[in-house]
Amino acid sequence: MGDLRDFLERRIAVLGKAIFRPSGRLLRIEVESVEPGDGFSAYWSRLPKPDQAPARRARAHTQEGLPGVSGFFGTWPGDETEEELLAALRALRG
Repeated sequence: MGDLRDFLERRIAVLGKAIFRPSGRLLRIEVESVEPGDGFSAYWSRLPKPDQAPARRARAHTQEGLPGVSGFFGTWPGDETEEELLAALRALRG
């Protein structure tokens, strides 16, 4: 912190790598260096944006408009009746 004391209440430039959440929101900046901001354009005063669009949520991939796991994968194992399960087992035995 002592090294950064000279930058308090001054315009600075933080150089580093921006890490984003899947939603596209900034999570953190892995700082490589901090320099006086004199001479940098005001364009660089804004937070960076991710290079890619935010990750799609699972609900965007649902089948037949069903919510949750059933909408994503279709019928989930365990939703069948006991009779349907026994018939499927008999069919496997041949």
